[in-house]
Amino acid sequence: MNVDGDYTGKFATPFYGYDPTIEMSQETTSYAIFAQDEWQFADAWKLIVGARYWSDEREGAYFGTAPEVPGLSAPVTIIFNRNEVAPTGGSITPADAKNSFDGVTARVQLDWKLTDDLLLYGSFNRGSKSGGYTFSTGTPYDPDGSLTIPRAFLEGMPFDEETLDAFELGAKTMFGDSTTLNVAAFYYDYSDYQAFAQFGPVQTVINLDAETTGLEAELTSRPIAGLTLRLGASFLDTKVKDVPLPDTVTIEDHDLPQAPDFSGNALARYEFGLAGGTVGIQGDVLYSSEFCFTVLCAPVEQEDAYTVANARLSYDSGDGRWGVAVFVDNLFEEKYRVYAFDSSLFAGVVAGVYARPRWYGLSATYRFGSL
Repeated sequence: MNVDGDYTGKFATPFYGYDPTIEMSQETTSYAIFAQDEWQFADAWKLIVGARYWSDEREGAYFGTAPEVPGLSAPVTIIFNRNEVAPTGGSITPADAKNSFDGVTARVQLDWKLTDDLLLYGSFNRGSKSGGYTFSTGTPYDPDGSLTIPRAFLEGMPFDEETLDAFELGAKTMFGDSTTLNVAAFYYDYSDYQAFAQFGPVQTVINLDAETTGLEAELTSRPIAGLTLRLGASFLDTKVKDVPLPDTVTIEDHDLPQAPDFSGNALARYEFGLAGGTVGIQGDVLYSSEFCFTVLCAPVEQEDAYTVANARLSYDSGDGRWGVAVFVDNLFEEKYRVYAFDSSLFAGVVAGVYARPRWYGLSATYRFGSL
């Protein structure tokens, strides 16, 4: 596969007279081969093995320039391609504008079915994300004319591939004919985790090590005809190691972004027949403990715990051809954000997006073709 793109853009701030010109390009050529198989080597045992080899070749180019803004920035130009790098004086060379990344991802899982109602398993999975380049639309900025910030951005342009080794132990159980319980404990070890970083006003991606330990459980029960009850819970302990903060001096361990220590959900749904179709009455609730939106975890990027409840009433025709539903989301108008980013260092503001307030509506579905 080959992807070749040319892009232009700018993150201008007309209030300050800051108006950069940005041009960037990246070409990626990718190859991959994959195989997986399963072996049932005894009545109660099954082995699943898979592997994938991948290779990416990337070539990037960047040109950014901005005129002098009195009191804000000296004139600055940043160049990064296979023929030229500017400003000079750092470790980045034109050779860094073309990089090759490759790796092997794998899956090994062993299933042990002790009884018809109990399955135990253990698995190892290795995943990876290719490396690349950080090309921003607002980087030509040099407040003191020293080129310190342009050099910092230039140094942060290339980043390496990320590798994840995931270990998991789990159980899938059934109690009678109506109740299932699935439980999984896992440990994730990230090498060169691709973390967002900010050095002063310079935003980039850097490689850090990280880890996650977790436990998840889901209980589903259908105690009587038409009634479904579901409970889910997730416990996480995450860490991104040696995160550099925007002051360029402080280094701390932080949690992974949007990884609450605890989250839970519950659902109740009751269905019954009416006029040849099916009526469904459903309520569900989601809880999340506090978390941070970015790995930097500035105070304004920290989200408090919240609980969201939803309700739904539906009717589906007996042949499954059509259906209608009324719904209310965020029933109790919980106020919480779905995104936040501290841009106060370079824009003087905090970007934030709040979830919808109470939201109600009517939906209708019609399915064409054969069912």
